[in-house]
Amino acid sequence: MAVPGEQKMVLEEGSHIGKEISMAFAKLEIIVRRQGTVERVPMFSGEAGQFKKWIGEIDKQAFVANLEENEKKYVALQASTGGVSDFILKKMKQNPEESWKEMLEDLRKRYTEEEDPHYAFTLLRKLRQEDRETAQEFGERTAKLAEEAYSVKEREESGVRRLLINIFIDGLRV
Repeated sequence: MAVPGEQKMVLEEGSHIGKEISMAFAKLEIIVRRQGTVERVPMFSGEAGQFKKWIGEIDKQAFVANLEENEKKYVALQASTGGVSDFILKKMKQNPEESWKEMLEDLRKRYTEEEDPHYAFTLLRKLRQEDRETAQEFGERTAKLAEEAYSVKEREESGVRRLLINIFIDGLRV
């Protein structure tokens, strides 16, 4: 017959084991969701013109799988090859706390066609709404080009925001 103190110890130990099992299942769930996401994202090896499509797929599949924002770093690592995966792995090892947004900024600088922000800004100033394009679609296109022309920090500045709003308004069809 068990002594009451021993019963309490056994119950506490069982509770601790149960918590560990729950944590292990939660980690496993994240791994499975991440892997399912990776399988739906095309591999990227740095081809010109494919970066935006690759990032768009990462965003879409991460949303569908309900992944945390920083889980996208692991998806990007697994869905890349060659120099791209080497670059991502190096960044993750050097600065494990770096956010997905920060990493994305560096990837964008390295792999987008419009590496020159001045060129992207020139395109942005010439941007016009197309005939069959809704205002919302034009806004999305404007925002994507603004991401290439300005860093995250620059886009948060009120002067840049006003400029982007004016560029959008000027580009709308009448």
